[in-house]
Amino acid sequence: EECNVGAAVRSALNAPPPTPSTSSRSPSVEVIVVDGHSLDDTVREARRAGATVLRARKPGRARQMNQGAKAATGDVIMFLHADSTLPTDYTHLIEASMGRDRHQWGSFRSIDIGIRNLFGSFLIKQGVALRTRLLHKPYGDQCIFVRRETFTEVGGYKDLPLLEDVDLVSRL
Repeated sequence: EECNVGAAVRSALNAPPPTPSTSSRSPSVEVIVVDGHSLDDTVREARRAGATVLRARKPGRARQMNQGAKAATGDVIMFLHADSTLPTDYTHLIEASMGRDRHQWGSFRSIDIGIRNLFGSFLIKQGVALRTRLLHKPYGDQCIFVRRETFTEVGGYKDLPLLEDVDLVSRL
């Protein structure tokens, strides 16, 4: 992930300011990367981009995301894959979604992933958007965001070798 993690971190840190209609508490963006004992320069690149980097006690995506969620201090937790980047207005999109009382979690229809081939990237984005629209089950590559309280209530990510994101969304 050394080639992609910097862009992911920067996309999160370049959040637009909150809208004036939001609460008096100014939301801040906290970026935590939990490294799963990588052998490349992921840690260096994440720190260089401005992230707080933690080392996973034991590798595994679910464990890493749970560790990051536990370390985070915000009311809303986002899970962004290292090869994905957020839309430039993502904070406003989350505010709009979470501002509705019944919404405790959400995701983006599609976000940019680290595919350099424009045609391949287009096909994947269209497939992801179609899957989400038809099945109403986003995957982790769409940046799942959830209220901390709700994440805790459902038990966080289950320690599964694959599809931990699908399991979480099903429980949410």
